[in-house]
Amino acid sequence: MPVDHAQLRALAADVGLGHAADAIEHQARCGLRLESLPAPAETGCSKVGGLPDLPLGVDWPVGTDTRSLFLAQVAVDDIPGRTSALALGLSGAALISFFAFQDPATREVIDGRILLTPVGAELRRAKARELSGGFIGDERAVSLQPVLSLPRPGAVETGAMRGVGLGDEDRDAYLRLLAELERAQGVEPPRHELLGHPDRTRDDILQEAALMDAWAEGAEPSSTEELEAQAERWRVLLRFDSERGMRWPGGGCAYFCIPADVLPAGRYERVRAFTWAAPAG
Repeated sequence: MPVDHAQLRALAADVGLGHAADAIEHQARCGLRLESLPAPAETGCSKVGGLPDLPLGVDWPVGTDTRSLFLAQVAVDDIPGRTSALALGLSGAALISFFAFQDPATREVIDGRILLTPVGAELRRAKARELSGGFIGDERAVSLQPVLSLPRPGAVETGAMRGVGLGDEDRDAYLRLLAELERAQGVEPPRHELLGHPDRTRDDILQEAALMDAWAEGAEPSSTEELEAQAERWRVLLRFDSERGMRWPGGGCAYFCIPADVLPAGRYERVRAFTWAAPAG
């Protein structure tokens, strides 16, 4: 069940963080959890796994030396609120599909492709013989459930975590808040989610995205401070967890990240995708 901002403030007070409720609420981000449905995955529906629904005349995305793995597709009409669809740059789109390019030796995700299907396009279910890489055999339809997420403390302090403004004496209370927020929203694995904050990691996912983008442009941040500033511009677009029949290296997640300023324009060519191992313990 989704938690609203008033309930988040109440949870913060319950764990002894009422003094920081304003900062905590300010750093909360809304996401959309991909929740399995007990229904067949009809053509054009939101789903995880199986074979993608492609517009007529469009082939399965391919890379030069990498495997293309189909992960999920989301029907724009399933996104709660038209405003949300516009914020994602999906005006005029009927379907957004996610493909990950994997290193053939390590199975690490090293790039991603977003395919937007326009409204009115005739769809066809791709055939297994067409695939350029693979797909997740456990196909299931999903619904999109709103969730609130908060930044998580890690080995690298993120800008969002600094924005919460808590001292070491509040760390245990904040961890209790994170646990209570998950419990209230029924968040259980696999944690496939659009938007929101990165999940449990050792380091800063958004710094990794910013660094990958800089390398792709033939540049590199000159300092840790510059990298941190660049990471502030990035957002998680999709977090795709390890799950039945498909385990990422290290048991972690695949992340699709995008600069926040290009998202409303639907510039999905700016996406950077990679896998990130689960934290030890």
